[in-house]
Amino acid sequence: MKVLQVINSLKIGGAERLILDSSDLYHNRGINIEILLLDDNESAFRKELQEKYPHIRIQGITKKSIY
Repeated sequence: MKVLQVINSLKIGGAERLILDSSDLYHNRGINIEILLLDDNESAFRKELQEKYPHIRIQGITKKSIY
């Protein structure tokens, strides 16, 4: 199974933490996880996700805010 999680960004916040925590749990159950960011700026959560879970693919749409 493949799951695409779409979120505005990985800046600090509750939904962002949920993405971070749940993505590895899904991966451990054999679910292929990818994350699509609408605002693809660098952030602490994105860096943590890339370092801890390099198997999770992260794609971004734009480096500029869509708002």
